[in-house]
Amino acid sequence: MKLKSLYEDVALSAFGKELRKLLRSNEAMQILNSDSESNGSGWNDGGCYVLAKSLQELIPNSELWGIFREGGSGIDGKADHFIVKVGNTFYDGDGGSNTQQIIKRMYGDNPNLQNLVAKRASEKDVHPDTPSGRSLIDQIKSYLLKQGENNYLFGNQLHKFSNQWQ
Repeated sequence: MKLKSLYEDVALSAFGKELRKLLRSNEAMQILNSDSESNGSGWNDGGCYVLAKSLQELIPNSELWGIFREGGSGIDGKADHFIVKVGNTFYDGDGGSNTQQIIKRMYGDNPNLQNLVAKRASEKDVHPDTPSGRSLIDQIKSYLLKQGENNYLFGNQLHKFSNQWQ
């Protein structure tokens, strides 16, 4: 493995760990639950889309992805979960992972869910009951940017993302 690649892997891992820690703060949970659509949600059970969309808008060249059931057997063919792809790493409320780790973490070894796939997603893949309001996305982005000013590891990587892909 090249040294630069190793450094990038370590930096992305640190970013994911800091993201997870920041999202578990009281302030972050208050923001998520301040919206009537998401009241009572967590980042991976209702708040996944607004988090992924916020990160996608903050990180240039990142992509919005979803976890889907092949054949459209999910809830009305919509995504079960939203994640954001940065390079080869996917981020959600638990930090950075690969898609297999996310699926295993969320669904375990349930044999009825073996048809789950990760693929690019868009707003049309959001179930109507999933929080998706513009105001909530903007509040989350503001919170993450503010935390980036106060948290060197998180803020430094956000800055690198912006500079790397402009």
